[in-house]
Amino acid sequence: MDQKPKLIYDFRKGEIITRLEPMTDEDGYKDFSLVGAKLTFVGIANACVYLSKKSDPLSKIFLGQDIIQIKLPLALCEKGWSFYVEPDFLDVSPDDMTEVQAIEEEIRRAVEEEDYFKAEALKNRLLELSKNVPPPPPPPPPRLLREGGEPPSPPKN
Repeated sequence: MDQKPKLIYDFRKGEIITRLEPMTDEDGYKDFSLVGAKLTFVGIANACVYLSKKSDPLSKIFLGQDIIQIKLPLALCEKGWSFYVEPDFLDVSPDDMTEVQAIEEEIRRAVEEEDYFKAEALKNRLLELSKNVPPPPPPPPPRLLREGGEPPSPPKN
């Protein structure tokens, strides 16, 4: 799908949008943080654009919020928006990843970055989650085989 930059005014509340271009302030600093992000347009008020997005697992752990609200100055971000397109070439989308898998991935990154405090906090969250998960069902009983390796006949009524 060909994405063309649009003005933020072209969207309605609840539409899923993304940035195609970085926001640039008066000093020339470019902010790429929202480029490609899956955002929900909430509205425009008081010279600000209001958006929301699903929390990543780390934000969910530390902030305890499923949804993050974003407020941006309208002057910095009037142009450069488009409808969000879900990449179809990715094997696993972040939505398919379980919370446990996402936390394990965050722990791996934290250890690589030598942020052991963060890794420990994530490990504790993982332990909390494992306490809330019911144990897996027991394995089925072994099947008995007759001498020839055939299963037994079903019982006759």
